[in-house]
Amino acid sequence: REAVVSTQSTGLVIIVDPTMQKDVQKILDELLTIFQRENIRFDFSDCSPIDLICKENDLKGIPFSIILSDSTVTDGVLGVRDRNTHFIEPMNFKNVVQYIKLNLCFQA
Repeated sequence: REAVVSTQSTGLVIIVDPTMQKDVQKILDELLTIFQRENIRFDFSDCSPIDLICKENDLKGIPFSIILSDSTVTDGVLGVRDRNTHFIEPMNFKNVVQYIKLNLCFQA
């Protein structure tokens, strides 16, 4: 059970597995507060299998997918998947916006 947040040129698309919505709601609320404070636009969508979402995001040119999993609920760690490397880097959810902003500057 995972949820995905994908960066797009217009902001973020938060894709949430409906079976996890209740489990990750508190962390999603905190992420949304951070995104709003940083003026990052976002939308919501339902979730398909994570590997399919990542492939679709790659084809769309979306550089990062933020993957929320059970470990996000238990310890606040989520995965940031890089389109170019396909590597999923674990990090605390409070560091995600800064990480993405920094890395998007280098990709521009």
